[in-house]
Amino acid sequence: MSIFGLNLSTTDLWLLGVCGTLVMAWVGFLLTSTLNKRSRLNQVADLFRSKILFELEGFYPTIHSRTETDYSKITETIPRVERVAAEFGYCLGGTTKRKFDQATRNYCEYCKGISKTHDMSDALYPSMKTTDGGEIFNDENLSKHVDHLLSFARPK
Repeated sequence: MSIFGLNLSTTDLWLLGVCGTLVMAWVGFLLTSTLNKRSRLNQVADLFRSKILFELEGFYPTIHSRTETDYSKITETIPRVERVAAEFGYCLGGTTKRKFDQATRNYCEYCKGISKTHDMSDALYPSMKTTDGGEIFNDENLSKHVDHLLSFARPK
């Protein structure tokens, strides 16, 4: 039999068909594997988002009124957020995981550096803001850090 100017015997055609079938099976396996990984990542990302939002309930997206206990509550969220971030970090790879780990460290350092006295004094005397490196606990700073963490969990 002649195909595209090549003379092929029935054995050659049979081998060509088997090779084509194997190649297509391999392509199908790769596509299925990629889709399963993406689906799993989206499931874990949804779980991560919901756990983070649960942990930061009352603090994120905005705090309506701060109380004395808010400062201790926000620092109590650090270990729980780190644990949830570690669970989610296993699904990320390479550069994305390094950036996610850095964002988690930045969030934890911010929460550890919150200073109630700096925040209260700045609220009373806004023109005399402190410049000694103490973090100020406000909605914008917390939202910035949490938004950056949650940006890794957006569906792709």
